[in-house]
Amino acid sequence: MLHLADLAALDLRDIFCGESEDLDVAMKQGDRNEAFGFNNMSYVNGFTAPDWLLPPDRYIILVTVAAGDVRVCKKFVLRADWPRSDFSLEV
Repeated sequence: MLHLADLAALDLRDIFCGESEDLDVAMKQGDRNEAFGFNNMSYVNGFTAPDWLLPPDRYIILVTVAAGDVRVCKKFVLRADWPRSDFSLEV
């Protein structure tokens, strides 16, 4: 179980030079048609926070990675209108 005191450690994620890591931005559960935005607070509210509800549609996702003074942003299209088996991001 995650405790509120642990949330400070979840705010930022260190990814070191030469390493890679998956970044979750949304999820679908079971046979539900809607998706939910995903962030560190998702663990606290059972992954289905009403404020993060994403009805079936396409969404533009902007991901920003920062290292020192360098910031890189990239846009993706979240296909939340597809079934869970095809639920994905497009570049």
